[in-house]
Amino acid sequence: MTHREPTYQELPEIRQTYGYCDEGKFEAKQKTQIQGIVFSPLRLQHVGMFKLLDYMAPTNQYQFKVVVEGVSPESPAYATESVHAGSIVTHINDEPVADSWKGVLKQLASPHKETNCWVIDTNYNGQKNKFAMAVRKQVAIK
Repeated sequence: MTHREPTYQELPEIRQTYGYCDEGKFEAKQKTQIQGIVFSPLRLQHVGMFKLLDYMAPTNQYQFKVVVEGVSPESPAYATESVHAGSIVTHINDEPVADSWKGVLKQLASPHKETNCWVIDTNYNGQKNKFAMAVRKQVAIK
């Protein structure tokens, strides 16, 4: 029987990352922010930090998930307490979350077709929330 190290693609989606290696530096850049809510792929360090019980078992670490890594105090989501750090994003604009980070970025790139808002559904250890964020208009300065 031959033993080998798994390739990057064979690793579980929810895995420990380390900032001091090339892979960890790449992973650290996988974040995006919409109106003060910071989104990133769920990693093992988030599972412990936010006590995400559903993802502690190794068998539940193979599907791609997106976590709310933080919410700015200036964000409307912070004031309403409807989205908080550690929440798993289940739907974006009423569609299930894509199965890759690239797909999630595409989903977050534009607001909901019908409402012109970003609609985020989250789940935190069984507590489900829905939050709609109005699109802020860009003002051109002349």
